[in-house]
Amino acid sequence: MVVFTMNKIISILLSLFFITSIFGVAQTTAEEISLCDYCYGSGPNNITVQVGDTLVVDPGILGIIEWDPHYEPKIFPAEEIAPGKSRQVIDYGFFIYEMIVDPSNPGFPIQEKIKVLGPGTINFAFVCIELPSSICIRTDFTVTIVPKPLPMDQITNILEKNRCKNHPDAEGCEVN
Repeated sequence: MVVFTMNKIISILLSLFFITSIFGVAQTTAEEISLCDYCYGSGPNNITVQVGDTLVVDPGILGIIEWDPHYEPKIFPAEEIAPGKSRQVIDYGFFIYEMIVDPSNPGFPIQEKIKVLGPGTINFAFVCIELPSSICIRTDFTVTIVPKPLPMDQITNILEKNRCKNHPDAEGCEVN
């Protein structure tokens, strides 16, 4: 009876370990990507990012053209986040757009961000400004968002490779 209870406790602890590792790895591997790095020079017209990443235009202006899957945007009221700074947030379903502005300089944001929440595609135009006089404009830029691989995916891949190594004639295994 004690061995059976001990096995239950160990299996519960291992389950909790895997669940917490998934969330911990997902949060620590998120990146902040500057779109202005793709503006100057001859950068690509599209990039692929992972869920959890943040796209930044700083300083500059971002204009979202289309997004898929299409959700009706939900606009939240502007809020003051610091003296002389306010934030406007728009929820597009699988990503959140955030614009930080200086009310004394309306129409020109201090910083714009897109926080990626789920897979999809965003097409937009953006302008990056490097003072004193350098301006870069991209009019057709596409970001493809893919799911972030989880630690459990790596474990199942290892198990699948081992299964195919031991049983090459099993379904789904390639014979070399």
